[in-house]
This record gives sequence, structure tokens and C-alpha cells, in this order.
Amino acid sequence: MNNSVHALSGLPAIFSLVRSRGVRLLCFGWLAAVAVPQRSSAQTVKPSDAIAYVGAPGELTKPIDIVVLRDYLVVLDESSYQPLVVFSRSDGRLVRRVGVRGPGGHSLISPVSLEPDLELPNALWVHDVAQAKIVRLDLSLLKRASAPVSHLRRLPPTITVFNPIPVGGFGTFTTGFLPNTRLARVDSNGRVMDAMGQPLGDEAHPISVRQEAYRSSLAVNLQKRRVLLASRHADRIDLYSFNGSLIATAARPRGFEPSYDVASGPKGPVMTSGRDLRFGYVDVSTTPHKIVALYSGLSRAEAKGTAQLGREIHTMDWDGRGFRRIYLPKPALAVSVSPNDKHVYALHLSPSPSVAVYHVQP
Repeated sequence: MNNSVHALSGLPAIFSLVRSRGVRLLCFGWLAAVAVPQRSSAQTVKPSDAIAYVGAPGELTKPIDIVVLRDYLVVLDESSYQPLVVFSRSDGRLVRRVGVRGPGGHSLISPVSLEPDLELPNALWVHDVAQAKIVRLDLSLLKRASAPVSHLRRLPPTITVFNPIPVGGFGTFTTGFLPNTRLARVDSNGRVMDAMGQPLGDEAHPISVRQEAYRSSLAVNLQKRRVLLASRHADRIDLYSFNGSLIATAARPRGFEPSYDVASGPKGPVMTSGRDLRFGYVDVSTTPHKIVALYSGLSRAEAKGTAQLGREIHTMDWDGRGFRRIYLPKPALAVSVSPNDKHVYALHLSPSPSVAVYHVQP
């Protein structure tokens, strides 16, 4: 075991938090119906219930995303030549760094996000925005392969896409600067098969500006055939069917929409914003039973330089019901929930980059 973690007896699959950090958070139970969240619905948890920190000094430099798999925690480190940092979930040790910078094949130029594979328990997808592709890494091959890449899918080369998620034989679901829709489904060669979902915002504004204003994190539930969009600059989570029909919008904490203006840019209309721009859901992670969304709720004026970080975690089921919240001890850039729904991993940047593991009570 390296010096990035401290063992906690009785929890062989998780490692302990140094108690002197004095972490406090509130955890969630479940409600029977959708309701505007109230602070009294949260429950205080003792500092010892925050059970781990991952990442010794020097192991993480500029992390931007995380994903939790069955046996591994993977961190995307933007400044590293090998950008994927793999930790063991059983003891927190650094297992290996994988991925190679460069063009072509399975190499990565600009990896920007990670998503768990919906079928293989120790596999993940890496989105390389510069090469319009997503690459699957199967970490069950780590002991046998120097580069555990098992698959590659292309993305539309002429469309800026966000958060692409492959869904088996259904193709790849994605959001982005799409023409007149919120969602698209593309095949393995990057051809758009379906466009779905009505764009949000003022129809008098250009579609490209509205897509930027309502930019959203995407998640998919293969069992329920549902797609989730969590808006970055509005406090809304929308649930769609695989055919693009809106099923539900979850309870909204404050009911705010994006605050922006339209300006002329070198290539056409662009979105501009100021200190009143408020951040909503800045990241989302899911299991087949639970949605875990990282929420800010603050404007640039209210949180200088950190409004884009989440202070709360909102949870609900895939019908948008059972809203509960966790109050984090400090802001987080990204979150990922364990496959068994019992632990939430939060990527903190201060005082140094690390991933905290919080126990989630049912």
C-alpha cells in the first residue's frame, strides 16, 4: 500500500480517511414523490463516514474527470503524457498510467471525458475531441496488454459533440451543437442515425447559441431505455426515452435558466455571459437504479473563480423522483457513483488534487 491511503479495518474494499481533515457531509435517504428539495431532508453524517482520499502528492496534476468501475477508479489527468491514471478500488494504490498522446489509431490528442461501458464492468470510454472519436479501454486486460484498448468508434467530424456514450447495438448517444435537436444517435463510423429532443431556450435566438446556453451532461440507462440530460447553466434534469420523447423533468431547486446575451463572432452568432451566469448541474453519474448529479447553484459573482464547481450532490431515481441531497465538505469538479450505489467518489482540487470517497446510506 502506498502513502496515498490509510487502511481502515473492517472495510477491505475501501480505504479510510485521515480523520484530522475533519470532513463533514450530509447524506440522503429516499422520498416517496417529487418535491422541491428542503434542507431539513438531509441527514448529518459523522466525519468518519467519509472513508477515503485517493491520490498522493504528485500522483494527480490537473485532473478533469473520474469514473468508477467494478475494480478500478480511473482519473483523467489533462497534463499527463499518459492521461489515464488507474487506481485500485480495493486499497487505493496507483496501479498504472495508460493511454498515449498522439494522432491516429488508439492514441489520444485531447481526451476530455470518461464514461463507464454499459456492459463490461471494468471497461470505460475516452472521448478524444480533437480526433472525433471515442476509445474503449478494457482494464480487465491490464495484466496481459500494454495498451488495453478493445474498440474504437468514430464521431461526426463536422459537429461539435459533448459526452458521447456508446449503447451497444443502439449506436452512440450524444449532445452537442446539433442542428435543431438536443440529442443525436450516431453509428460506429460517425454517421448520424437519429436526431431527437426539442432544443430549449428562446426560439428567437440562433440554435448554436441556445445549444451552448443549455449545454448538458448526458447519461444513459440501458435497462430502462432512458437518456438523461443535466443542464450546466440551468437547474434542470430532463429524462427522455430512446426515441427522444420527454418523459419527465425532475424537481428544480430554484427554477433558473441560463443568463446570456447573443453577440456576433468571426464565424457567426456566439453566446456571451457575465458575472450573473449561474451554474446548475456540472457533472452527473448514474447506475441502473440511481442518478447522482453534482450541483453548484452559484453565479460567477457569488463564487469568484469557483462557481463551476459543485457544492451539493442531488440524487433521484430514473423517474426523476426521490430527490435527496448531500452537502459536500468542499467544492468538487466531478463525481462518480460506485456500481453498487453505496459510495460516491468526488474529485476535489483543493488544497491539492485528490478523490474523496463518501459512504452513501440507503
